[in-house]
Amino acid sequence: MTIDANYRINTERFAHETVDDEVIIIDMHEGNYFSMRDTAAVIWHLLDQSLPVAGIIAALERASGASSSEVATAVDTFLRQLMDEQIVQAEPRAHQGKPAVPALPAMTFGVPVVEKFS
Repeated sequence: MTIDANYRINTERFAHETVDDEVIIIDMHEGNYFSMRDTAAVIWHLLDQSLPVAGIIAALERASGASSSEVATAVDTFLRQLMDEQIVQAEPRAHQGKPAVPALPAMTFGVPVVEKFS
């Protein structure tokens, strides 16, 4: 994972919707669907806002009080899972200074989980 990277949702292949607090993603080619809740859903919404990885990590740290290394490791693993499924694609970006960090409501940080259903 590159801290300066943005990740773009692969909207050519995947449709997504948030229902209550759950993000549901449908693979339009394979028919699989994915479910994300809690921390995973928060990260998804930040990705959907085109926030770079550094901004996602900073927002989660600020909202949860979790350590930088814990958040960075969890975000890296989560993004790798999404990339393996081709749900997101990395888009390196030119260094543009420190990203704006959105204020999130206070939360308990948990390892983000993507559930896959075939």
